[in-house]
Order: sequence, then C-alpha cells, then structure tokens
Amino acid sequence: MRKAHILLASAFALLLVGAGCSNTSTNNNSDNAMPEKNTKTTETTKIQPEKNKPTLAETTSSELTLSGKATDEAGTVSLTWSAPQDLKDKVETWRLLYGKDANPTFPASWYFERGPSFFDKVWSGLPSGTAHIRVCAVVNNECTVFSNDLEVNIK
Repeated sequence: MRKAHILLASAFALLLVGAGCSNTSTNNNSDNAMPEKNTKTTETTKIQPEKNKPTLAETTSSELTLSGKATDEAGTVSLTWSAPQDLKDKVETWRLLYGKDANPTFPASWYFERGPSFFDKVWSGLPSGTAHIRVCAVVNNECTVFSNDLEVNIK
C-alpha cells in the first residue's frame, strides 16, 4: 500500500511540475483559436526621396507661395511665404521642409516650425549645396497644403 501512495504522489508531483513547463502553443484550427502573431494591420506611408509627391490628403496650392534665397552667410537662407486668408484662419503652424530632392514632405531630413502669425524665416545651420525647400500648412497636426518647391544653392 505504501508503494502505491509513493507512486501516486510521485505521479501527481510530476503532473504539477510538468503542467507549468509547457511553452508550446496548440493550434486546433477552430474558428475561435487565437492567432499566433499579432494580426493588427496599420497603414504606413514610406517616403522615398525619388517619389516625394503629395498624397491625396496633401495638396500643393498655387495660393501658398514660398520665395527666398541663400544669403552670403554659410548655411543660411532667407525665406518668405504668403497664403490665402481662409488658410491663415485654420492653420495651426507653418512647417518649413528641407530636402536634397524636389518637393520634400514631412518628415523631412530637416524641418522648422513657425507660429501661424509668422510669414518669414532666416534659417541658418543648414548643409551647403543644392537644396529644396517647401512650406506646408499644418492643420490637425498634419501637413495638409504645400507650397511650391524652392530650389536654392546654400553656401
């Protein structure tokens, strides 16, 4: 009888220890089985330099115009922009976008934000060489309207 108790206790202990050790998952192909990986999908936009064009939510407006030039100071450009009143009324901030390719979008390699009441910027500390700069109107924390592309040769 004692041997039966020891055997039964050993089997029970082995069962308890073994139950907590399994890291394998079972897949029974039933409709309510949990997937092995997270299947949540999110939409992501990759910006490729050779294809930096506005998406459907981003539009280029001929009414949002950017002008400017490189100054004699190294790494500096002087910029001004104008916008129609309806855009000025709803803009949260202006975002200046710098890139080596035409029509930079956000996120850009360099960018600078100005408050809604500002329409100029002397931007310094930029890399020398040919650059493309645009300004975009930020509405609901996103660039929604883009200016023309300004090509400058920064000293």
